[in-house]
Amino acid sequence: MKTAKYDIKRLSPQDRKRIQNQYWLIGGFSLFAGTNFYVIFTSIVSSSHNSAIPMIIFGVFAAIFVAVITSIARQNHIELRDGVKHCYTGVVTNKRVNKHTSRTGNHRSPSRAGHGGSRTRTTITHYLSINGEELKVTPKEYHQASVGDEISLHISPKKKLILNFEILNAHIHERTEEAPEARKVSSSRNKRELHISPAERSIVKKLFFKQWRKKLYFFIAMLVLFFPIFTTNLILFSFPLAIVLLYKALGLFSAYNLYRRFTNTDLGKVEIKTRVKDKFATTSNLAKNKFRLVTTEGRWDVTEEIYNVLSASDAITLYQPAHLDMIYAVSYQNDKNVLYLE
Repeated sequence: MKTAKYDIKRLSPQDRKRIQNQYWLIGGFSLFAGTNFYVIFTSIVSSSHNSAIPMIIFGVFAAIFVAVITSIARQNHIELRDGVKHCYTGVVTNKRVNKHTSRTGNHRSPSRAGHGGSRTRTTITHYLSINGEELKVTPKEYHQASVGDEISLHISPKKKLILNFEILNAHIHERTEEAPEARKVSSSRNKRELHISPAERSIVKKLFFKQWRKKLYFFIAMLVLFFPIFTTNLILFSFPLAIVLLYKALGLFSAYNLYRRFTNTDLGKVEIKTRVKDKFATTSNLAKNKFRLVTTEGRWDVTEEIYNVLSASDAITLYQPAHLDMIYAVSYQNDKNVLYLE
């Protein structure tokens, strides 16, 4: 990936103070880790008189720790010595959340007391793309900015510490919040019911049963787990699971019933006129990537193709099946270009 263009400016007194505050964090972490090292050394390593292996292992970990702390402190010193920062200014063209999940230990055997087992760790990283170039930010900056906003972002060259963030020109006055996730109810003046073609009904059927089958497979997996618990001495623990199973079963039946209502409706297409407020992608090394549009009529998951062609403030038309909480197509540029979610 190319490096985004930036201006080099001198550190302000506030910038220097923010970088200097990092020494407190370094000192606090060093004290905490040093205490742990001391406890390990006095209680375990020093008592192993008959073997030098624990001492060697302890020395290697201590050396790594000292090297890391020294490197971080040196980066702080260099940034204060050089006294400059990188200043990015431009329009936010994309937002992305990356979830990276890693597993350590033996994942094939169950975790037991006194044994390592496997551990799962998920790291969530937020990115803003300025003029097409992706930069790492904290959740605070990520949630403050929307696609289409012109922003100013100042970061330190070495540690990439965010020193200043400012929205210079917001493309919308109403800020987009991450929560609640619930979609808004479309206003009646922005929607109308139309006849749906057989080809569109086929697309809706494919999309609906793709989602419905996922929920069905999850229900079956829970059902398989339920019966062994119910037939053993753990029968008391099966009642909460039975309630969850009943709730899931009602959800499956309700969703299918709504689909049957859609198939029996002549005016099966709902056209919703709206506008893009924001958009963001969610990537993961384990799950499928998701692409979401935030519109004035709610939030909708779309395909990557649709996501890439749309920008903030674009006027679009969403096509929703009657009675179903989903969309199957999006059109833009005066409804001349229609993209389906197949």
